[in-house]
Amino acid sequence: MLASGASRPHHCLVTRLLLLFALGCGATSGRPAQPPVPGPEAGAIAEPEAVASEAYVDLVLRTDGLQAAVDRELPNPIHRERTSRLEAEAVRGPLRVEPGGGGLLWTVPVEFWARASWGPLRFSCGLDGARPHVDVRLRTELRIDDEWNLGTTTTAGSRQWSRRCTVSFLNIDVTSMIDPHVADAQAQAAREIDSQAARFDLRGLLTRAWPMLTVPVDLESAGEPPERLRFAMRPVGLRVDGLSGDAAELRLRVAVVGRFMITSRFRAAPAGALPAPLEAPAPAFVANLEVPLDRAALLSELQEAVQGALGEIVVRAVELRIVEAGVALGIEWDGAPTPNGWALGTLVHERGSVRLAELRWTDPTRVALGDSASTLGQALFGALSGWEHPVGEALRSARERAVEGMRAFALEGVHVDAALDAAESGGIVFGDAQTLTLRVPTPGRLTVAVDALTVAGPL
Repeated sequence: MLASGASRPHHCLVTRLLLLFALGCGATSGRPAQPPVPGPEAGAIAEPEAVASEAYVDLVLRTDGLQAAVDRELPNPIHRERTSRLEAEAVRGPLRVEPGGGGLLWTVPVEFWARASWGPLRFSCGLDGARPHVDVRLRTELRIDDEWNLGTTTTAGSRQWSRRCTVSFLNIDVTSMIDPHVADAQAQAAREIDSQAARFDLRGLLTRAWPMLTVPVDLESAGEPPERLRFAMRPVGLRVDGLSGDAAELRLRVAVVGRFMITSRFRAAPAGALPAPLEAPAPAFVANLEVPLDRAALLSELQEAVQGALGEIVVRAVELRIVEAGVALGIEWDGAPTPNGWALGTLVHERGSVRLAELRWTDPTRVALGDSASTLGQALFGALSGWEHPVGEALRSARERAVEGMRAFALEGVHVDAALDAAESGGIVFGDAQTLTLRVPTPGRLTVAVDALTVAGPL
């Protein structure tokens, strides 16, 4: 059903002369009135493939948690000597861990003291002055194969004591006595690291988690369910981005590559099998932000834009039809060579508004209008090219609500850092006779930090 509207006077001499000429010829020749121009077939604007990008999941290992593991596996003192003539202890200090060259560097400082006696003779080392010490180092190389199997190779570094400790009257080199025990503890730590890594089923964990990535997450609890924003993802793959960290924590970063959606539509699709690790990085995080368009509001605004644009031609009704190529605007008029006409256009998002681009007559309309097609097209398309439907406020609101919902995600041991920037242009409109949706690729960032000890338990 077409909506009716009033005309406004417009003095266009060329249009008036052409119309009078066309009407005069029709009256003189006695030709019957032309039949209505058929409109294009209604259809749907196909939904495009969403932009792919990557977000990050950081597995966070706090140094204090690693220290607890060291305290459990290597209790202090790591060695103790007790004889009638010699007493000595080797004591380790706090663990230091740092990333380096794609692996982990472990450093444990060890120092010792000694006390010896032989009759009236007394000797001490590290009791009254600085203690001999050594940095015990380990290096763990991480490997993840094409099947997501995790492997490590931990090697022991060399040890260089700060000074020797020798009891000359007993002919005892205490450093040489202590060092083999330190070496044993170093080797034990290396074996334990690789043993624990071998028990970690990374592939099994990712295989279970992979299908969960497709489950939409509600970002809002208030409002009607069809209007609530959801976060959904169509996963593409995973990529190990590397290790980083400082004195407080280590972060193993995994890049999650997918098509990230923020929408009120409920979108879910099977994830398929877990793919092999990706190698090349994807573009930085982009959210495919969707807002619905009100077809009734669009029609009302377009109808207003058309009124008065065609000079003395009276616009009686306007129809908005969704077609495969975009949108079709049907106009019923009085005073034109045909009883109606159809124009085609594409809805685009520019400068915070939805606009019409690529305006043109349908082929049947152009043929039916004949010589009037160019003049009427200039007048109509000029008016329609200035039409705009503001969507900036709707996009801003959706961005703010989405960020608030993502940051408020509540799960012990999980923290979400999210931000979305304004995108004033770009995107595409798609849909059918029932719904129209504007999707705008919106840059930002998304990082999910997971505390390993809280989520996975003790090491």
